[in-house]
Amino acid sequence: MARIVPAIVSALCLSGQASAHDFWLRADPAPDEGPGCYEVRTEIGHGAERQAWPLVSTRLSALRHFAKDGTITDLQPEIGAGRDEGLVSVCMDGAEDGIFAIEGFRSFSELEAERFQSYITNEGIRPLIVHRQVNGLTDTPGRELYSRASKAMPAGAASDAVSTRALGLILEITPLLPPGQLQAGETLPLKVTYRGEPVANAMIHVTALNAPDLEVEPLLTGPDGVTDFLVAAPAHWMFHTVWGEASSSLIMDADYATVFSSLTVRIGE
Repeated sequence: MARIVPAIVSALCLSGQASAHDFWLRADPAPDEGPGCYEVRTEIGHGAERQAWPLVSTRLSALRHFAKDGTITDLQPEIGAGRDEGLVSVCMDGAEDGIFAIEGFRSFSELEAERFQSYITNEGIRPLIVHRQVNGLTDTPGRELYSRASKAMPAGAASDAVSTRALGLILEITPLLPPGQLQAGETLPLKVTYRGEPVANAMIHVTALNAPDLEVEPLLTGPDGVTDFLVAAPAHWMFHTVWGEASSSLIMDADYATVFSSLTVRIGE
């Protein structure tokens, strides 16, 4: 399976606009705590613009842990004093062997024509690009209802088959090999699904969260929704994609429903 890189990438300034939409969940071992204790954080932005995404009820629709035995634990009751910092502290048996996942409610956004066209092009949201071209809408503002979904794998989970399990998120990036078994120079196949179906031509942006200056070209999925990531270095990697659809039945006169989805994994660390 060959790694696919879109030909248009060299013509785009992807790092600015795309990173402004980055959203991810990360699970780090809690300092001075035992096994199974994690600090789970939600963050948005990139580099100097990186900031917490508050865990408030009007934004959050689900925060769960998926264990390797199939148990699903609702973590919303654990949200406490750290909510404004996007932090929830979790101690539970088997936490290191599972996956943390978050989903947010839809929010409304409207951008003037040039900014919206730049955004959907840089993110590679093909259904929106085609819809606006076919219907002569490229010079009109773009109105969307967007939501966010993210998965985070602690180091322990990456070595278990649970890491290759799709969780049923609306838009989801799923490894097809356990990331924890890989090293730098090896290849990690990734599959993108939207409402459970493979997504062809989905663009995946790649960022090393602990080495933001390490540049990696975006990936593009094939007809089966799969692409290959060549692990450039040991790092805490974040994969990010956006997909959506046009609809005439959305509230607030929005034209599109979009989802931002990400996956964070530690490889070779």
